[in-house]
Amino acid sequence: MERHEDFGKNVEAGSAAMLHSTPVRIPPPGVSATAGPPPILPQPPIQGKLHDEALQSKPTLILRGPFPLALKPLITMEIPPMRFCPRAIVLAFLSIQLAFSQTNASKKPPQAEFILLGSVHDMHMKPEMKFSLPDLRHQIESIRPDLICLEIEPEAFNSLMEGYFPPEAAYIAAIANELQVRVVPTDWRIAKEWQDRASRQVPKDVEDRISCTQGEMLKAIQRASSQPSIFDFFHGEFQQLADRQFMQNMDENSAADISSGAWHERNRRIVENALDAAGGARKILFVYGAAHLPQIARELADRGFASCLAPRMFTPCGIQPLSPVVLSRWRRNLENLKAIRDGHVKVTRDSYLKVTGSNRIANLEEALAVYGGAGKP
Repeated sequence: MERHEDFGKNVEAGSAAMLHSTPVRIPPPGVSATAGPPPILPQPPIQGKLHDEALQSKPTLILRGPFPLALKPLITMEIPPMRFCPRAIVLAFLSIQLAFSQTNASKKPPQAEFILLGSVHDMHMKPEMKFSLPDLRHQIESIRPDLICLEIEPEAFNSLMEGYFPPEAAYIAAIANELQVRVVPTDWRIAKEWQDRASRQVPKDVEDRISCTQGEMLKAIQRASSQPSIFDFFHGEFQQLADRQFMQNMDENSAADISSGAWHERNRRIVENALDAAGGARKILFVYGAAHLPQIARELADRGFASCLAPRMFTPCGIQPLSPVVLSRWRRNLENLKAIRDGHVKVTRDSYLKVTGSNRIANLEEALAVYGGAGKP
């Protein structure tokens, strides 16, 4: 206890001296600050005139230990005299702003056209939705982009975790050479445990609003199944429902937002990743789940870019067999997810929880059954 009290007195004495820009040497604990000058600590030799002048112009505060809270035995801080210079602060601020604006400007592809195309995940496997993966391909071919942003994290692209992302994203990656288009993975995800913890903290009234909107979405999808293609609904009425869900029912950085994968931050990162990879692309196509499109459009607008929803440019052709290159990629992804689930490959805890807590294995099995069967071609 005496040591702690002495330490507090010593720091107070040092602080008072610092206010007058005067060097002070604080004695070790147990020695009174007024009991006479403490022994001078040896200083390493400093060579050169400039070093000598710099040392003389800077007051030095030396603390001797040991101290509580596991402080180092010897702490030396050089504290220069405090001088307030408004002009210097303003210039520093302007320099930072200039550097930031130049960095942002370098991300802006000149005269780029941004087109948003909504995918429907497992609904691409259902003939009654009249928006098959061959339809998706025809839509992309009609748009003729020179860059496609995929719903896959860069770290997962063409690796063990690629199958955790929507099957249509891997499908587009597999046929990119045939389409003669560059594809880039631009997604971003938060940790599964963080997302799960947030879902347990969503207030009851917010949960009720979210459930109510989800109910409206399901009823609207059922009504839209009679349309020529479910594409029309997801690029029309659904956009307003999705925007209400994520902009009104879920505030940014709220528990509800984080429980949905930090939705606002995720879409911000998606756009940032796309701009980082854009290069000289002139027609950039985002192919993401349809619920992302309102937020992606908003993030682009915040950066000065206009975007548009892709109009339907295909006539539904139904379910058709896909090429061996697609089926092979899906099988590889399925095998990787099963190996992660069964503990046959070493991955992070987060990757394991994401795989075991999702339906991606079932989604890939369904995709293989619908578009080519489970057997090898």
